[in-house]
Amino acid sequence: MKRMIVLTSLILSASAGAQAQTATLEATLELRTIDGVTVPYQNGIPVPAFEKQQRTMIPLSGPWRKERFYANDALTLSSRAAAMPALLNEAKGREGRDFDDSAWARTRGPVPAASAEMALLCLRGKFAVRDPAAAGDLKLSLEVKGGTIVYLNGREVARQGMPDGKPALDDPATDYPEEAYLDPEGFLYRNGWGDDVNFKERLRARIRSLHDVTVPAAALRKGTNVLAVEIHRAAASELLLTRKTRDWSREAWRKRGHFWW
Repeated sequence: MKRMIVLTSLILSASAGAQAQTATLEATLELRTIDGVTVPYQNGIPVPAFEKQQRTMIPLSGPWRKERFYANDALTLSSRAAAMPALLNEAKGREGRDFDDSAWARTRGPVPAASAEMALLCLRGKFAVRDPAAAGDLKLSLEVKGGTIVYLNGREVARQGMPDGKPALDDPATDYPEEAYLDPEGFLYRNGWGDDVNFKERLRARIRSLHDVTVPAAALRKGTNVLAVEIHRAAASELLLTRKTRDWSREAWRKRGHFWW
């Protein structure tokens, strides 16, 4: 039979004649007072705290000012040179701090905007900053379908799903990958057949997100600040016209537009 010996305690004692030793290494942990707050430092570096931080959150739930720009027949069927100046003049400076958005509708987020005719959705939200230097850098997170460009006080701070350069009002977002339209076997996703659950992770390809993007403090202004968000429509894929659903015999009566999103 094997025997196991477990060491449950260990006591070291010094005899009466042992000589005490003095530590010679410098301490690496110290406490410093920063703005009246005691902060632990290890090797000259602040020791991070792991409790929930008390940070100011600016929710994107609104209220927002909203304006929709619909596809314009005059722009589509006539010379761009003739129709575009009027549209550009109407929306000029919409991302700026001083743009007059009083005629825009008021809404709260999230903002549903599904429409076969809409080309662009513009949102403007306001928040106040007493001291930009004390506020420091901000973090921005949002999710959209299509493509987006975000401005703070007229300065672009982030974009996702959009080509480079200043876009025109009717410029589409970049194309979506096939998995945004098709299941693993190449069939169109169906509405109301459980595909949204069965292919939940795959359908995440339809969501374009910005997560914790740094918004520099230099873009902030004392007083009222304006966060402007442009959401551009993505062009529909030809897959919606050339592919079928898994149960096409029961879905064929629906128009192709039923599978658009």
